[in-house]
Amino acid sequence: MELFDEKEKARIKFQQVQVEKNYFLGEFKENVILAVKKQELDGKMLREVAAAMKREDAVLLKISRNIPLKKVKVYIDEAEKIGIKYRLVDGLSFVGEVGLVVVSKLSFDNADKDVILEKRSQPYEDLGLPACFSKYEGQRICRKHFTMLLDKIPLYAERFDKLDILDRMIGKKCPICEEERKGNKE
Repeated sequence: MELFDEKEKARIKFQQVQVEKNYFLGEFKENVILAVKKQELDGKMLREVAAAMKREDAVLLKISRNIPLKKVKVYIDEAEKIGIKYRLVDGLSFVGEVGLVVVSKLSFDNADKDVILEKRSQPYEDLGLPACFSKYEGQRICRKHFTMLLDKIPLYAERFDKLDILDRMIGKKCPICEEERKGNKE
């Protein structure tokens, strides 16, 4: 009876490993430095992915073919610039929402670690700020929203600039205020 239990446990473990491997675009989780969900790939370079690709142990960038090329072109260009290989992959057995994986030549003990990058707006949402903050990183925002950002996440303030008097004179508006106005109208 025990022999049967051991065989069954080994079979279940093998199946779990295969499912995990198919989730990470054909890679074992212990070789994954960072994984990004498909919906987070929007054509803008995520700095976390760029940092992961620049790591010394990074050897491969795997991208799902189910994602339009215009959304992943920046990652392919960055991989070519850095000098790591990239591969567009597809497979009937691939499951889940992972669209990009940075692979290491080394194995990690990351069984308990979540290697999937949280959605871009998550830090803002967690602290009660509108999710649209993430959409407008790198742009100029009004004093009100800049102050909100400084109060909640001071480290993220460097990702934005403040609208100044000249901006207002030429008619530039805060994109977050505009987004809030649109939301109130609907």
